[in-house]
Amino acid sequence: MKKRAWDFELIETLGIPKIIFNDIVEPGELYGYLTEEIMEETGIGKVPVIAIGGHDTASAVAATPFIDSKNAFLSSGTWSLLGKELDLPIINKESFEANLTNEGGIGNKIRLLKNINGTWLLQQLKKNWSEYNEKVDFPEIIKEAKKYANCSFILDTNDERFMNTKNMIKTIKLYCIEKNQGEPKELGEFAMAIYNGLTNEYKKTIEELQKIIGEEIQGINVVGGGIQDQFLCEMTAKTTGKEVIAGPIEAAVLGNFMIQAIAMEKIGSIKQGRELIYKSFNCKRYTNSNILQETV
Repeated sequence: MKKRAWDFELIETLGIPKIIFNDIVEPGELYGYLTEEIMEETGIGKVPVIAIGGHDTASAVAATPFIDSKNAFLSSGTWSLLGKELDLPIINKESFEANLTNEGGIGNKIRLLKNINGTWLLQQLKKNWSEYNEKVDFPEIIKEAKKYANCSFILDTNDERFMNTKNMIKTIKLYCIEKNQGEPKELGEFAMAIYNGLTNEYKKTIEELQKIIGEEIQGINVVGGGIQDQFLCEMTAKTTGKEVIAGPIEAAVLGNFMIQAIAMEKIGSIKQGRELIYKSFNCKRYTNSNILQETV
């Protein structure tokens, strides 16, 4: 990870054939052009093929419009990926015990992050409640959750039983009873158990990151589909005590577009691209459960 190259010593130790490992291509490199056959078939000419992020999260973080370089990022969707963009990897006992990964970023950066369960929990609650009770949509779930905003139900989102359950309602109920939290019965109580669990894990991860990188995180830039849940953004700001800057939704797409624009010399840098993104898309700022400002 430090050399940004294959570890052939480890590869050989594991008995994996070296021949299957291709040359590493960095994001932003011109990989080549469409073949003559494809150009003739499509009629679109000599289109360059540019390498982008090897994972959608890498592209999403590249497009994250950090207001402050000391902010963390949270790619919020079915999964939550919470971390900090760094110049160098942090590979030690502390990062290992915190279950943090050092993933390659764009522009020679490292994404020190944790994979956390995400809105999949709410998606499954919606699905199962509609199957076993009455049809509901996310606005109704949020409305009901707010009625029980002060309830004490809370999930450990890392618990394996929440990763692949066929009945989220039953699983949450049994978990809360087992942990002596009482028995949730209403839709809002089940939803709040999820919201409390997610935001508590965000808080814990932020504290781990601060300890490991040795500096305070000023705020959290949240991108992805999860920002459409304003209640989750409010809860994140309230629970973590950090300002939340939410937007844009389609950060991965914008990151891919930005990397190609840099390669084609349409814009000069990732920093410039992020500034353009911040000015071009709605970004809402939350603190203490309130929207501070909306930029358009």
